[in-house]
Amino acid sequence: MDKVVKVKIVEERSYPIIVGKGLLGRVGEILREEGCGHLAVIADGRVESLWGDRLREVLNGAGVKHLFLKVEPGERNKNLSSARRLWNELAENKVDRGWWLASLGGGMVGDLAGFVSASYMRGLDFLQIPTTLLAQVDASIGGKVAIDHPKGKNLLGFFYQPKLVLIEPSFLLTLSQRQYKNGIAEVIKYGVIKDEELLHLLRKKGREIKERKEELLEEIIDRCVRLKADYVEKDEKDVLGIRAQLNFGHTIGHIIERESRFRLLHGEAISIGMVFAGELSFRLGFLSLKELQELRELLSLYNLPQSINFPLSIEKIVEGLHWDKKVKEGRIRFVLLKRLGEAFLFEEIPLKLIKEVALQLGAIA
Repeated sequence: MDKVVKVKIVEERSYPIIVGKGLLGRVGEILREEGCGHLAVIADGRVESLWGDRLREVLNGAGVKHLFLKVEPGERNKNLSSARRLWNELAENKVDRGWWLASLGGGMVGDLAGFVSASYMRGLDFLQIPTTLLAQVDASIGGKVAIDHPKGKNLLGFFYQPKLVLIEPSFLLTLSQRQYKNGIAEVIKYGVIKDEELLHLLRKKGREIKERKEELLEEIIDRCVRLKADYVEKDEKDVLGIRAQLNFGHTIGHIIERESRFRLLHGEAISIGMVFAGELSFRLGFLSLKELQELRELLSLYNLPQSINFPLSIEKIVEGLHWDKKVKEGRIRFVLLKRLGEAFLFEEIPLKLIKEVALQLGAIA
């Protein structure tokens, strides 16, 4: 049976997230019920080769006119050049405001497609069909859509909520091991900031989770979706410091991801960023040494990185901090931990301490 989570913002921006088996086969029927007769689908080449024919068949069966647009996979392609090409293709195919636009793929495709959807003709109705664990538990929910800028990740974007999110756990069975672990990092983040029961599940069921047992995956996705929806409902546009907690590990993680030239995947960089934030939490007297070790052990269980393994200078880290979206009036703010399961936003961390932790984790002076 499907699990349905309603993201309750103001009425015109509220929407359901549906988690269930066989959703791909019901996309056309669901869209027809929502009044959609025309759909433009943005997908990366690999995902389109796996699922594109099936989606076309389903849309044809429901009488939904459709157009497929391909993008090159990889974060380095989440940029203005890709957005410009997609705008041109939509215009050339006479896509108008009667169409919906869908993302079929991971977080990068969802961010880019959402950015295009928000900006083309001042906004098309947007459908998220996330195919990676990271996108299913995090990136597809909450309406943050963006492209990258040379100065920082996700610097250009909108808050633009989807009309609908459809999450099919069986997509995850086709992921590479590396991409699957990439998503596990974000799952760990949810446990660390808010959900001790999820942390217990991740520890107790490590083998089954690594084996991608579908019932467990559905449970994990459902827990994360509900947590994300709660944060979004309380602080949709990230102005109260509540939703910022979802960025635990991201302050340094985004810098590491970008400076690696995206050779590190998002979750891999965030894993290092979580260790960084955990170390800061410990050194500032908030997190116990025991809990810091527990965080490291959990990341080790899922073979996620905990140190910087490429040449990255402290200077680059400090420069990158000033482009973080949590910076307010020049003050660098980090999401830290009071304990495992409780995060908070902290300002005015001494730069000297940031540099010390960076050196400890492998940055170069």
